Amino acid sequence: MAKKKNYEELISTIEQKIADRKEQVKKLEAQLKELREEQSAEKNRELLRILDERNISAQDAINVLNERFPG
Repeated sequence: MAKKKNYEELISTIEQKIADRKEQVKKLEAQLKELREEQSAEKNRELLRILDERNISAQDAINVLNERFPG
């Protein structure tokens, strides 16, 4: 005779796996957000360094960008 399945146990196991994966995804999303913020900050520092090296004020850069790329 075939062994009877314990559906409640199987369902519970799968639900726990789903909960674990959701927690993993949540952690990965937080890491991704942090990395994107770090990347953005690094690009901003690079932009400011270039502007400083060329003695361009932030306002002058904004004005040039607005003229070149209106809208």
